[in-house]
Amino acid sequence: MIKAPNLARNAAFWVGTFVTAHVCVWTLYGVLHQSGPLHPDMIEAWLWGQEYQFGYYKHPPLWAWLAGAWFEIFPRSNWAFYLLSSLTSGLGLVGVWKLYGVYARPEHRFAGLLLLVTSPCYTLLALRFNANSILLLVWPWVAYAFALAMERPGVRNGLFFGACAAAAMLSKYYSAVLLASCLAASFAHPQWRRFYRSPAPYVALAGFLVLMAPHVIWLVNNDFPTLAYAETRTHFTDESVGFGFVSFMLSVLLFNALIVLLIYTARDRDHPKRGDVLDATLARFVAILALGPYALSLVVAAAFHVRLSTNFAIPIYFLVPLVLLQALRPDPRRLIRRTILVGAAIYALAMPIALISPYAMGLLGKELSVVPAVEISELAHAAWVDTTGAPLATVAGSEPYAMVTAFYSGERTREFTGFNPGFAPWVTPSTLASGGLLTICLRNDALCNRRADSYNTGESKTVAITVRRKAPFASKRSTSFLVHIQPPHAPEHLR
Repeated sequence: MIKAPNLARNAAFWVGTFVTAHVCVWTLYGVLHQSGPLHPDMIEAWLWGQEYQFGYYKHPPLWAWLAGAWFEIFPRSNWAFYLLSSLTSGLGLVGVWKLYGVYARPEHRFAGLLLLVTSPCYTLLALRFNANSILLLVWPWVAYAFALAMERPGVRNGLFFGACAAAAMLSKYYSAVLLASCLAASFAHPQWRRFYRSPAPYVALAGFLVLMAPHVIWLVNNDFPTLAYAETRTHFTDESVGFGFVSFMLSVLLFNALIVLLIYTARDRDHPKRGDVLDATLARFVAILALGPYALSLVVAAAFHVRLSTNFAIPIYFLVPLVLLQALRPDPRRLIRRTILVGAAIYALAMPIALISPYAMGLLGKELSVVPAVEISELAHAAWVDTTGAPLATVAGSEPYAMVTAFYSGERTREFTGFNPGFAPWVTPSTLASGGLLTICLRNDALCNRRADSYNTGESKTVAITVRRKAPFASKRSTSFLVHIQPPHAPEHLR
């Protein structure tokens, strides 16, 4: 029999131990699971983050800044990126713990925290560091700061909420659904009049606007590229949008199925009317805060013809366990024991699954497992060094090959995304002249090869390379590339 720990007495110890174990297990899972290059979303974060702009053509800057700062300290390797991913979800769980502490008893706080890691959102899906997974870290802290401001309105808590709200919007504009939920929930709080008569909301708004100002100025100066990119996400057929609706709604069932099952089976049938998890006056407030982002996502998708995906659902469930605990009222000690058993089984199975999954992914033909991205990046980089003897400053070409080459080059290499200066404004004619350009194109990628030819000079060189994935489970089929080398041709003192 497993006894539930004395959570009230040693809460900080148990939470610290749990989060540390979580970070270690899922970092190791990522390293064992990924036999090939990192996902392009992750490499993209680093590519942007090393430039430290106030915005990028797809998204606001915070998640890329975190990746850039991280690799100023850590080596550019898979394990370091998976450590960042796992730490992001782990610190998000700390935010969940702090948030639950505002409303729930220790037993329910720890039960809710444990329940979250039975969902793939804070485990498997969190390993891909991108503009969705960063919200696992940011959103719980936004809700916690908001809860503090509502319970103890004042200047300090108002500033904290404003800073967290700005961090959320600077991570992804999708955070607007959470901030709108905070606004709606505020009027369901029993002390809402006291809140709006205090300085907290106005200080929060002022702090939010100040922190957002540099990004807004960047938007204006660059003709609002992120909004233009967001607008392209509305150009889908009715069938595609409808499919997104269905998949998004089904994600609620899939991501929370085990949470619901554990809570339901832990009910005490002898005492079905156990005491409230939440104060009765706060139940509606918490429910709006918890379910508002989900409901608003559906409303926005319908209004603006947006195709939703399950990735949008990754950050929105952090308060769902508390709402379910209030609705079903299980025996918390029984729930904790069962959740510990299930969680331990999940963590124990993680390592065998991580070892097997690369082979399974290769057999199923998953692209990043079978394309020779690392192999061609090494050969193309070697050809560059043999031809120029210079550091690799800029790379372009077919995706994901150019991105992979930049990340694994071991040098400060920029990617000239799509040969488009609007996507990579840090690549200019002068940087191309002084540093040169390496372009890796699939042989049959006519557009890539045509664009590469437009940058050819009298010193340019094209090398044909055929390579196949070296992993034992990969296809034996070879892939042919054309590697275009434009050497640096600026004066020596500019190189």
